[in-house]
Amino acid sequence: MYGSKRAGYPSDLSDEQWDLIADLIPEPNPHPNFPKTKYDRREVVNAILYLLRTGCQWRHLPHDFPPWQLVAAYFYKWKDRNVMDAVMGRLRDEARAAQGRNAAPTLGIIDSQSAKATEVAAEQGYDAGKKGQGPKASHSRGRVRPDSRRGRDASECARP
Repeated sequence: MYGSKRAGYPSDLSDEQWDLIADLIPEPNPHPNFPKTKYDRREVVNAILYLLRTGCQWRHLPHDFPPWQLVAAYFYKWKDRNVMDAVMGRLRDEARAAQGRNAAPTLGIIDSQSAKATEVAAEQGYDAGKKGQGPKASHSRGRVRPDSRRGRDASECARP
């Protein structure tokens, strides 16, 4: 691996993967009052990928990554500056090229079962999973339950 001081995680980028997106990840802005950051951009990206892969919370990032506050700050900054969109666009283009397809898709398909657009749907709404608009039963078998709050008198309980 590229000289990291820690053991690798399955979510870490390989050298080839990093070379593919490295130019899209911005360098930290140098500031005369702050020393150069001691964390590599690749480590920040690896931490973000670990978080996305495992679903852990920011505060639960392992301690061998940069501090979670720094990783979160970079993630939100890059997200706001559309860096993540650029990375996904490049990866999509590379994946399509590897399959022998055009970089940009030429066709889109919308499932008509889920995208119902009628005059009725605009007024009432439509749930594709329920398959109908008829009246619904008040409970599972559609029978009316006796009022359980009413007490029974002796004549209802007596057997003939």
